[in-house]
Amino acid sequence: MKKIVCLVMTIAMTLMFASCSDDTNDTTTTTTATTSTSTSSSSTVTPCSQEELVENTGINLEAPNGADKIEYAYCEGDVSYAETKFTFNGATYVYRAQFTNATDIKTCTDGTVVDVYDVEDTMEDGTNIGVALGADDMDLFLDDCEMTKVSNREAIYIENMDDAGLVTWLDVAPGVLYTMTMDKDADDDELIEMAEVCFAPM
Repeated sequence: MKKIVCLVMTIAMTLMFASCSDDTNDTTTTTTATTSTSTSSSSTVTPCSQEELVENTGINLEAPNGADKIEYAYCEGDVSYAETKFTFNGATYVYRAQFTNATDIKTCTDGTVVDVYDVEDTMEDGTNIGVALGADDMDLFLDDCEMTKVSNREAIYIENMDDAGLVTWLDVAPGVLYTMTMDKDADDDELIEMAEVCFAPM
Protein backbone atom coordinates (compact mmCIF):
# COMPACT_ATOMS: atom_id res chain seq x y z
CA MET A 1 0.00 0.00 0.00
CA LYS A 2 2.81 2.39 0.90
CA LYS A 3 4.44 1.69 -2.45
CA ILE A 4 1.24 2.63 -4.28
CA VAL A 5 0.86 5.87 -2.29
CA CYS A 6 4.50 6.76 -2.96
CA LEU A 7 4.08 6.03 -6.66
CA VAL A 8 0.95 8.21 -6.91
CA MET A 9 2.65 11.07 -5.06
CA THR A 10 5.71 10.82 -7.30
CA ILE A 11 3.58 11.00 -10.45
CA ALA A 12 1.56 13.93 -9.04
CA MET A 13 4.72 15.88 -8.16
CA THR A 14 6.25 15.18 -11.58
CA LEU A 15 3.12 16.51 -13.32
CA MET A 16 3.07 19.58 -11.06
CA PHE A 17 6.71 20.43 -11.83
CA ALA A 18 6.13 19.88 -15.55
CA SER A 19 3.13 22.22 -15.43
CA CYS A 20 5.14 24.90 -13.60
CA SER A 21 7.97 24.54 -16.09
CA ASP A 22 5.59 25.02 -19.05
CA ASP A 23 4.03 28.12 -17.45
CA THR A 24 7.46 29.65 -16.85
CA ASN A 25 8.53 29.04 -20.44
CA ASP A 26 5.30 30.53 -21.78
CA THR A 27 5.72 33.67 -19.67
CA THR A 28 9.32 34.13 -20.80
CA THR A 29 8.36 33.72 -24.45
CA THR A 30 5.49 36.15 -24.13
CA THR A 31 7.63 38.71 -22.32
CA THR A 32 10.35 38.41 -24.94
CA ALA A 33 7.86 38.74 -27.77
CA THR A 34 6.22 41.75 -26.14
CA THR A 35 9.56 43.43 -25.54
CA SER A 36 10.64 42.74 -29.11
CA THR A 37 7.44 44.18 -30.52
CA SER A 38 7.55 47.29 -28.38
CA THR A 39 11.17 48.09 -29.27
CA SER A 40 11.07 47.06 -32.94
CA SER A 41 9.99 50.55 -34.05
CA SER A 42 11.19 53.50 -32.04
CA SER A 43 10.60 56.90 -33.62
CA THR A 44 9.64 60.33 -32.31
CA VAL A 45 7.54 62.85 -34.24
CA THR A 46 8.28 66.48 -33.31
CA PRO A 47 6.00 69.37 -34.36
CA CYS A 48 8.05 72.34 -35.54
CA SER A 49 8.18 75.48 -37.66
CA GLN A 50 9.19 75.37 -41.31
CA GLU A 51 12.60 76.77 -40.40
CA GLU A 52 13.11 74.07 -37.76
CA LEU A 53 12.06 71.46 -40.31
CA VAL A 54 14.89 72.51 -42.62
CA GLU A 55 17.39 72.80 -39.74
CA ASN A 56 16.64 69.30 -38.44
CA THR A 57 16.15 67.38 -41.70
CA GLY A 58 17.89 69.33 -44.46
CA ILE A 59 14.63 69.13 -46.42
CA ASN A 60 12.23 71.98 -47.16
CA LEU A 61 8.59 71.10 -47.86
CA GLU A 62 6.14 73.72 -49.09
CA ALA A 63 2.36 73.88 -48.80
CA PRO A 64 0.53 75.43 -51.76
CA ASN A 65 -0.90 78.95 -51.83
CA GLY A 66 -4.41 78.88 -50.43
CA ALA A 67 -3.73 75.97 -48.06
CA ASP A 68 -5.18 76.01 -44.54
CA LYS A 69 -4.14 74.44 -41.22
CA ILE A 70 -0.50 74.05 -42.27
CA GLU A 71 1.53 71.98 -39.81
CA TYR A 72 5.20 70.95 -39.97
CA ALA A 73 6.86 68.05 -38.19
CA TYR A 74 9.88 65.78 -38.42
CA CYS A 75 10.34 62.19 -37.36
CA GLU A 76 13.59 60.79 -35.96
CA GLY A 77 14.53 57.24 -35.00
CA ASP A 78 14.05 53.95 -36.83
CA VAL A 79 12.14 55.95 -39.44
CA SER A 80 13.16 59.53 -40.27
CA TYR A 81 11.33 61.99 -42.49
CA ALA A 82 10.19 65.58 -42.95
CA GLU A 83 6.46 66.32 -43.13
CA THR A 84 3.99 69.07 -43.84
CA LYS A 85 0.26 68.57 -43.41
CA PHE A 86 -2.39 70.92 -44.77
CA THR A 87 -5.96 71.16 -45.97
CA PHE A 88 -6.96 72.36 -49.41
CA ASN A 89 -10.52 72.51 -50.79
CA GLY A 90 -11.77 70.35 -47.91
CA ALA A 91 -9.24 67.53 -48.32
CA THR A 92 -6.30 66.86 -45.99
CA TYR A 93 -2.89 66.29 -47.56
CA VAL A 94 0.21 64.85 -45.90
CA TYR A 95 3.45 65.53 -47.77
CA ARG A 96 6.61 63.69 -46.66
CA ALA A 97 10.21 63.30 -47.77
CA GLN A 98 13.24 61.35 -46.62
CA PHE A 99 16.77 60.75 -47.86
CA THR A 100 17.33 57.38 -49.54
CA ASN A 101 19.91 55.36 -51.46
CA ALA A 102 17.21 53.90 -53.72
CA THR A 103 17.43 54.71 -57.43
CA ASP A 104 14.11 53.19 -58.56
CA ILE A 105 10.61 53.94 -57.27
CA LYS A 106 9.80 50.23 -57.58
CA THR A 107 12.25 49.48 -54.75
CA CYS A 108 11.01 47.50 -51.73
CA THR A 109 11.94 48.05 -48.11
CA ASP A 110 14.35 45.09 -48.30
CA GLY A 111 16.26 46.78 -51.15
CA THR A 112 14.98 44.61 -53.98
CA VAL A 113 13.54 46.20 -57.12
CA VAL A 114 10.45 44.49 -58.51
CA ASP A 115 9.25 44.21 -62.06
CA VAL A 116 6.59 46.72 -63.09
CA TYR A 117 4.02 43.91 -63.15
CA ASP A 118 4.63 43.25 -59.45
CA VAL A 119 4.33 46.87 -58.31
CA GLU A 120 0.68 46.55 -57.29
CA ASP A 121 1.47 43.64 -54.97
CA THR A 122 4.21 45.61 -53.19
CA MET A 123 1.90 48.60 -52.83
CA GLU A 124 -0.90 46.48 -51.38
CA ASP A 125 1.29 44.60 -48.91
CA GLY A 126 3.07 47.81 -47.85
CA THR A 127 6.59 46.76 -48.86
CA ASN A 128 7.16 49.49 -51.47
CA ILE A 129 9.39 52.24 -50.04
CA GLY A 130 6.87 54.96 -50.91
CA VAL A 131 3.98 53.16 -49.23
CA ALA A 132 6.17 52.44 -46.20
CA LEU A 133 6.91 56.17 -45.93
CA GLY A 134 3.50 57.65 -46.60
CA ALA A 135 0.60 55.26 -46.14
CA ASP A 136 0.49 54.75 -42.37
CA ASP A 137 -2.96 56.39 -42.15
CA MET A 138 -4.32 54.69 -45.26
CA ASP A 139 -6.02 51.30 -45.65
CA LEU A 140 -4.30 49.45 -48.49
CA PHE A 141 -7.38 47.99 -50.16
CA LEU A 142 -6.54 49.19 -53.64
CA ASP A 143 -9.00 50.36 -56.22
CA ASP A 144 -6.34 51.72 -58.58
CA CYS A 145 -2.57 51.42 -58.97
CA GLU A 146 -0.60 52.87 -61.87
CA MET A 147 2.85 54.00 -62.90
CA THR A 148 2.95 57.72 -63.63
CA LYS A 149 5.22 60.79 -63.48
CA VAL A 150 5.64 63.72 -61.09
CA SER A 151 7.66 66.54 -62.63
CA ASN A 152 9.20 64.02 -65.03
CA ARG A 153 10.24 61.71 -62.17
CA GLU A 154 9.08 58.10 -62.14
CA ALA A 155 6.12 57.80 -59.75
CA ILE A 156 3.41 55.44 -58.57
CA TYR A 157 -0.18 56.43 -57.83
CA ILE A 158 -2.55 54.34 -55.72
CA GLU A 159 -6.13 54.87 -54.63
CA ASN A 160 -7.96 52.75 -52.08
CA MET A 161 -11.58 51.66 -51.83
CA ASP A 162 -12.33 54.62 -49.52
CA ASP A 163 -11.12 57.10 -52.17
CA ALA A 164 -7.97 58.05 -50.28
CA GLY A 165 -4.98 58.40 -52.58
CA LEU A 166 -1.19 58.37 -52.47
CA VAL A 167 1.45 59.33 -54.99
CA THR A 168 5.13 58.55 -54.41
CA TRP A 169 8.12 59.60 -56.46
CA LEU A 170 11.89 59.61 -56.30
CA ASP A 171 14.31 62.45 -57.00
CA VAL A 172 17.34 60.30 -57.73
CA ALA A 173 20.10 62.92 -58.06
CA PRO A 174 19.97 64.19 -54.45
CA GLY A 175 18.46 60.86 -53.29
CA VAL A 176 15.14 61.99 -51.83
CA LEU A 177 11.94 59.92 -51.68
CA TYR A 178 8.63 61.82 -51.63
CA THR A 179 5.05 60.87 -50.87
CA MET A 180 1.82 62.82 -50.81
CA THR A 181 -1.49 61.46 -49.54
CA MET A 182 -5.00 62.83 -49.95
CA ASP A 183 -7.56 61.62 -47.42
CA LYS A 184 -10.74 61.70 -49.55
CA ASP A 185 -12.14 62.17 -53.06
CA ALA A 186 -8.74 61.27 -54.51
CA ASP A 187 -8.17 61.66 -58.21
CA ASP A 188 -4.88 60.87 -59.92
CA ASP A 189 -4.77 64.10 -61.95
CA GLU A 190 -5.64 66.25 -58.95
CA LEU A 191 -3.19 64.60 -56.55
CA ILE A 192 -0.35 64.58 -59.07
CA GLU A 193 -1.00 68.24 -59.87
CA MET A 194 -0.85 69.07 -56.15
CA ALA A 195 2.40 67.10 -55.82
CA GLU A 196 3.92 69.02 -58.72
CA VAL A 197 2.82 72.37 -57.25
CA CYS A 198 4.46 71.55 -53.90
CA PHE A 199 7.55 69.76 -55.18
CA ALA A 200 10.73 71.86 -55.29
CA PRO A 201 13.77 69.83 -56.45
CA MET A 202 16.73 70.08 -54.09
